[in-house]
Amino acid sequence: MLDALKSFRPDVGDLDGAMALSAFAKSLVAEYQAVNLPVPEWLSAKVAVIAESIASARRDLIAKQIREARQQLATLETATEKRDRVQRQLEALLALQ
Repeated sequence: MLDALKSFRPDVGDLDGAMALSAFAKSLVAEYQAVNLPVPEWLSAKVAVIAESIASARRDLIAKQIREARQQLATLETATEKRDRVQRQLEALLALQ
């Protein structure tokens, strides 16, 4: 687990793995603090990188869920609602000319 933590790359995109490494890294930080030793710089850096990786994955997941919800809403629109929406979009585009 320590080797995986040291070699963690945020571009891999494994949220479960990042969550596990985050928990492990935080426990290492707590252990260093419990025995009154300074937390190694590399460990502090990895905690920050992993946290940002998790936050990015969370943002991506939420954006995906929003897109899916919008797609579902679009399929529920009546023909009149779709026509009105497209008409509003066309009017907004024409106003930009």
